[in-house]
Amino acid sequence: MSEKNKEINLKEFAQKLKAKAASKQTTVTRKKVTNKTEQEVRLPAFFDKHPDIKARMVDYLKDIPKEQKQKSLDDYYKFINGELTWAEIRKISKRMQKELARVAYLNFKMQKYEKAETLFKGLAVIDHTNWYYRAALGAIFQKRNMFEKAVDEYTTALDLRENEITSLVNRSECYMMLKEFDASLKDLEAVIEMKLAQNNPWFMRARVLKQRVLMAKKEDKA
Repeated sequence: MSEKNKEINLKEFAQKLKAKAASKQTTVTRKKVTNKTEQEVRLPAFFDKHPDIKARMVDYLKDIPKEQKQKSLDDYYKFINGELTWAEIRKISKRMQKELARVAYLNFKMQKYEKAETLFKGLAVIDHTNWYYRAALGAIFQKRNMFEKAVDEYTTALDLRENEITSLVNRSECYMMLKEFDASLKDLEAVIEMKLAQNNPWFMRARVLKQRVLMAKKEDKA
C-alpha cells in the first residue's frame, strides 16, 4: 500500500472515530436531559411501556418551566380520573361549546348526520360530563338505523343523568327495533311511573310506544 493510500485510510479512520464519539456524546446528553426531565416531573407509568412516545414527551417538556410541567401533568391525572374536562384544561368557554352544539343540532335537523356526528363527538370529548352530547349522538345513530350504537350512547347519557326522559323513550324504541322487548318495556315503565302531566309529549309517546312494543312482542312469539 502506498504512503498516499495509508494517509487516506488514516484520515477516514479518524473521521469515523470522531463521528462515533460525537454520536455517543449526543446519546449521553439526551439521556441526561431525559433523566433530568423525569426527575422534575412525574411521568405516568403509561409512558414506560411506550419508550418512543416517552422520548417525544420528554423532548416536548424539556423547554417548559418546571412549574408549568407539573401543572400540566396534574391536569392530565385529573382528566383521566374524571375530575377535569378537556374544555377546562384547554379553557374552552361554555359559550363556545353552546355555539358548537347549536351548529351541530342544526346539521342534525337538516339531516346532515355525518357532520352532526363529528361535531357532537368532538363536544363529547371536550366535556365528557355533558349528557346532552351523548343523547344527541344516540339520536343521530337512531336516525341512521344504527340501533346498537344508539343504545350505547343513550345508556351513557343516562349514566350521566339518571332518568333523563328523552333518552329513556328513545332507547326504548331502539330496544324494540332490536327485538329486546323486555328492556324496551322496562324503560317505558320508568317513564310512565314518573307521573308526568298527561299532556307531556314524552309521556304520551311512552304510552303509545308501550302498546307498539307489546304488539310487536306478541307478533314475534306467534
